Amino acid sequence: MKYLPPSPDNSAFSLVEVSIAMAIAAVALLSIIGMIPTATKGAANSADQTAIGTMFEDIEDRIKTKVLRAGPIEGSPFYYDLRGSHIDPVDDGEETTVLNERFFRVEVELIEPASTSADGPNFESALAVQVKIFWPIDEDGEAVDPDKPGSEITFLAGAQTGPEWTEVDGNYEPKIEY
Repeated sequence: MKYLPPSPDNSAFSLVEVSIAMAIAAVALLSIIGMIPTATKGAANSADQTAIGTMFEDIEDRIKTKVLRAGPIEGSPFYYDLRGSHIDPVDDGEETTVLNERFFRVEVELIEPASTSADGPNFESALAVQVKIFWPIDEDGEAVDPDKPGSEITFLAGAQTGPEWTEVDGNYEPKIEY
């Protein structure tokens, strides 16, 4: 057998060069695969935050015309799907049920504030609006951990009708306004 010296026409990579290239590619691929769980968790968290923002806007719109009185807001708890869209209760004749798509439970309650330091007209009638968002929820629509809401916000709301509204109409109940 005759030995041929390497020429430009029949040159190739050696086994060592191929092994080094495969090791570099493996390290790069493992690094990329290692980032997938972090990216997935970040995307899910971002989707939850977007849904929560949508729900807070919807809740604000829903409570604007409710009676300004301490206690749970009429209609509370509210249910929302994974995107933050409100799910209306369905009346099936004997009882009201909610669709199975519910993902978030939102409880809204008006509470007496400990103190109001804000200056402005009619803050003596201001109440704190406490909004608690729970997820996950079970099949009955109850929070899995009722002592730990996933998100919570409290803000002041009051009636802008003025303190003499009872003199104008004794049957009028002030509504929530901002």
